[in-house]
Amino acid sequence: MRSTFKLLFYLNRGKVKKNGCSPILGRITIDGNQTQFSTGLEVTSEKWDAGKSLILGRSDEAKLGNEKMKQLRKEAERHYAKLLDRDGYVTAERIKNELLGITGQIPTLLSEAQSLCEDMRERVGKTHTLSTYKGYVCGYNNLKEFICEKQGFEDVAFTTLEYDFIEDYDFFLRVDKKQKPNTVKGLMIFLRKLVRTAVQKRYIYRDPFAGYEPQKAVSERKWLTLEEIGRIMATPIRWERANYIRHMFVFCCFTGLSRADLVKLTPENIVANERGGKEIRILREKTEVEAIIPLTEIPLQILELYKDDGMNGRYFRNIEKCTASIFCKTIAEAVGLDKPLTFHQARHSFSTSICLNNGMPIETLSKILGHRSISSTQIYAKITHQKVAGDMNVLAEKIETENLF
Repeated sequence: MRSTFKLLFYLNRGKVKKNGCSPILGRITIDGNQTQFSTGLEVTSEKWDAGKSLILGRSDEAKLGNEKMKQLRKEAERHYAKLLDRDGYVTAERIKNELLGITGQIPTLLSEAQSLCEDMRERVGKTHTLSTYKGYVCGYNNLKEFICEKQGFEDVAFTTLEYDFIEDYDFFLRVDKKQKPNTVKGLMIFLRKLVRTAVQKRYIYRDPFAGYEPQKAVSERKWLTLEEIGRIMATPIRWERANYIRHMFVFCCFTGLSRADLVKLTPENIVANERGGKEIRILREKTEVEAIIPLTEIPLQILELYKDDGMNGRYFRNIEKCTASIFCKTIAEAVGLDKPLTFHQARHSFSTSICLNNGMPIETLSKILGHRSISSTQIYAKITHQKVAGDMNVLAEKIETENLF
């Protein structure tokens, strides 16, 4: 649908020069949005025909002025048609810039993505974490690979983005890169953020994401049974580094801490509770919500073992995610697990095998995990065969005791 375009020339009667003349301005209006520009012409109010937007008289000055306004109108109409045909949208400001020779650089997707990554890098440690920055860099790298290697362009202008681009990028991530649904979702969120920024900055006026529905990912939280946790604790591991990761993993199995929260744990986070025991009180790295975790004997023993091991007063050394993943594979092989092992499974195992399977209310677990809302905790409410069997045994005993039938 074409925009409503109008160009009006008018006399700025509010500004009168010493020679009695006022400047003639041009006003461009597109879809209700306006911008003004100077024509460089001036005339007295007596010689201006407001109805026809013309300079009155047959003088050379009048003829030249009217001819200039006629040419400006033709140029404006030409730029309007060109921009609409090339970019699919046009604004009053863009036509004014074309008329005045202020074209500027066309905003492009990768340049904006690079700027967004740089902005995020400066925010690390202030308002965002390093992992968030790495996610932005990952988004930029995948987008660059798609544009440069798959489409054969150095970059693409925002004004050329169509729905087909969104679908093609989605297909590239799922099929060519073989990314999982959750990963695709995160990368598409990065692209959507770039598009929304472009809309806010008025690079584009239509959202190419309109109608796009990402494939829904099925959230699956894998956890260990108590028997498997016991095997990890009991199996001898001679390799010192793997044994260190094993102790960190077990600590998280009995506290529900994530790796990011574990490596910033200090003695100040360990406090006495009203029952005479000890508990962890720590602001979660991800949600900035306080987690309150009662400590049992096993994590207390591990804390005592590593109380002087970390840097800057912390209990544990900082272990990167990739390093933890590598040693988790080593541990799984040593123990003989028949399932892949990741460090974050410790948090899932705490939530499911340690807490929910032993009757802890989900509201209590939500507070321990430091979730903002209980809906985040519900993903851990997996009903295992062990819990189903246990509940049925309790029901059977109740039926037998009370002679209900």
